[in-house]
Amino acid sequence: MNDTDLDGKALEALVVDNQDLEELETLLDQFNIFEAVGAVHAEVRHSDFLSFLLDPSKTMGWGTSLSNAYCRELWQPYQSRLCQ
Repeated sequence: MNDTDLDGKALEALVVDNQDLEELETLLDQFNIFEAVGAVHAEVRHSDFLSFLLDPSKTMGWGTSLSNAYCRELWQPYQSRLCQ
């Protein structure tokens, strides 16, 4: 089995029948910041904004710290299950 197969299996384990992800979806259904500010139908702007925030080459001076922190937060609940 190569690295791509392992990555695919890890990704599948992350999203398929994942109770934590289902709970997150339920929480997100309760509050939507974009709905609160009246920008629900501006998906491209949302994506552009998130892309800007997570891009280490932008001039905010954060480097990779925001994107790294975001990835760590996403990864943390699954780390113990996937890295056995």
